[in-house]
Amino acid sequence: MKKEQVWLPLQTVYNKELLVGDYLKEQGIEYYIPMTYELRDMEDSDECCRVLVPAIHNLLFVRHSYDNDWCRKFAVQAPLPLYFMKKERNGTDFCTVSEQDMQNFMRATDPEIQGTRFIDSEKLRGKRSVPVRVVRRGPLYGVTGKFLRYGGRHYIAIEMPHSTALLKVSFTWCEIVVDQRNTSPPPSSNSSVPTSNTCRQNCCAVRVPCCGRSTTSTTTRSCAEENTSYSTFIIR
Repeated sequence: MKKEQVWLPLQTVYNKELLVGDYLKEQGIEYYIPMTYELRDMEDSDECCRVLVPAIHNLLFVRHSYDNDWCRKFAVQAPLPLYFMKKERNGTDFCTVSEQDMQNFMRATDPEIQGTRFIDSEKLRGKRSVPVRVVRRGPLYGVTGKFLRYGGRHYIAIEMPHSTALLKVSFTWCEIVVDQRNTSPPPSSNSSVPTSNTCRQNCCAVRVPCCGRSTTSTTTRSCAEENTSYSTFIIR
């Protein structure tokens, strides 16, 4: 029986991610390197040009069936320094990313999307956030992440092991993603995540774009229909 394919975060050193990518291609192994555009001076010219470069140094993602022995052997036999990220420092299991989460990350890190930042995931530890989905028609339509505040600005965070992509997306372009299994009430008024439009008469307002025509309109959903409670979150 063929094992399910997953994505494995792979690290290298000395900014050799492109060389590792070439080696993976030679081995017939699918991989992904987040890229971004960078302005560089052209030789023998006063002009500059856009060049695609790795957005995250020393990090790649490899698509392969999960096999601890294969990971160890591949890392040892590779002609370049590389290693698969472990879930725990002294553990034996390696980090994995599902196909769905990887496709979400790949869409979010399209180099044609401007203004994306990449930071160490540890910097967001403890940050309050709201799970959202982009509902504004465009290249990010359907992308999911966490709406949060970082460095004085609001972003949608797409978290991966070791690194997180921060997208500059307006909250009015998003809808709150509610876990249907979680029927707990929304945060209280004294919570550090303030709420507005408190639910009354079994319904409450969630700010989402309406039919793509206005990003300021408010859509009201029935809590009975969704089997849960909504409220408009403001991350401060």
